[in-house]
Amino acid sequence: MDRDARRVVAIRRPSSTTAKREPVKSFLTRAQGILSRQGLGSFFSRALRRTLRPVVRIDRLLFFITDLSAALPRIQARIPVEIRTATHEDFETFAATFERMGVESGELQERRDRGDIAFLALVDGRLVHSQWITFEAPLVSEIGVRLALGPREVCGYGATTLPEWRGHAIHPAVSLTIREYERARGYVRHINWVWKSNFEGARGTEKLGIPARTVWSVWVLGMSRPLAIGVAGNGSPEFVSPRGSGQEA
Repeated sequence: MDRDARRVVAIRRPSSTTAKREPVKSFLTRAQGILSRQGLGSFFSRALRRTLRPVVRIDRLLFFITDLSAALPRIQARIPVEIRTATHEDFETFAATFERMGVESGELQERRDRGDIAFLALVDGRLVHSQWITFEAPLVSEIGVRLALGPREVCGYGATTLPEWRGHAIHPAVSLTIREYERARGYVRHINWVWKSNFEGARGTEKLGIPARTVWSVWVLGMSRPLAIGVAGNGSPEFVSPRGSGQEA
């Protein structure tokens, strides 16, 4: 596939009513937002997980599949946002923001060398969200396995919204753009994964994909790495153990 052709994607440009300032949320305001979206039970479950995190971590990694031949829902961000593929200049301009999102310059280059494509969401020219897609079997580092991709399948990963811009439906809006991009290029299935504890990420993913597989991750203080439960056996998507991973389930 011609790399230049990949960068052609519809752009949703900010309207004249683009927000004039970056939203600033106090702790109480953010807590209130979490309560309204997740409910009281989820709020306290999240607080308990954070309290126990230094000692024990139990979570579920959810894998979703989107049938790109089926109709896609209509999703729009709650604020004006520009969604497009990243250019070479973007990686230089937003290097500090990418680092804040957990992707340093070396990792950025590795992803680009593989041919992975980054999709960006911009508000008033500022990077607030990014997602990636890859056409090669990706390593799911969270559970130490590689995800096998079939013909005309593509995988999404690395979706990150800056904390101060969450709650505006930016993530699902970008995800929809990505799937429209993939479908226009002949791909038939999109696969991605998200932690169950990532409430907003999981909720956004559910709007576009069907839950296909769940892997439990259990870590207790003293373990060198988490135990992944649910990796072995048949299922879709299919997992392949990387050489030397020693992954067991």
